Amino acid sequence: MAAYRTLSIAAGTGRIGYVYLEDRQLVDWHISEKAASTIDAAANFAKDCIDILTPELVVTEAINEKCNKGRETIALIAAIEQTANDAPVLNATVTKAQAYRNKYEEAKALVD
Repeated sequence: MAAYRTLSIAAGTGRIGYVYLEDRQLVDWHISEKAASTIDAAANFAKDCIDILTPELVVTEAINEKCNKGRETIALIAAIEQTANDAPVLNATVTKAQAYRNKYEEAKALVD
């Protein structure tokens, strides 16, 4: 049986990253600042990732009321999602689960 291939692409302030899994095992990951420079760059980054890695499933963050991203980052996520929708892959959007209000509270909880 062939490995199930999943590509998850996320955008943050000034960067876009991906993780690529085969049967839940990490195969590759990358973070790019250049890909976050424009909406077209984000879409091209996503297209290149999909073309090269040939995933069966692409996962992106859902843009909804729980999405706590800035306007520019939301535009990048939308471009990535549209690229995945246009590709011959399954596309899933998920709401980011956040157990802590920020990275400082999370770090404190880890230390405790």
